[in-house]
Amino acid sequence: MQGPATPHDVNNLLGKILGAAELALDFASHPAVRRELDLIASLAEEGARMVLRMEGSRGARSG
Repeated sequence: MQGPATPHDVNNLLGKILGAAELALDFASHPAVRRELDLIASLAEEGARMVLRMEGSRGARSG
């Protein structure tokens, strides 16, 4: 059984999602597919920013 996920774990997952979306964009030519891949990449980046904000607020409370 795995323990709870850490912000680092979440960032690693988001990085893999972002990398896969960017790689797929290199090969996608259909505009609708490209739009969806852009959305996936944008959401992964947004998630990474959220994790950073959460880490910052957690540090502010404990410090």
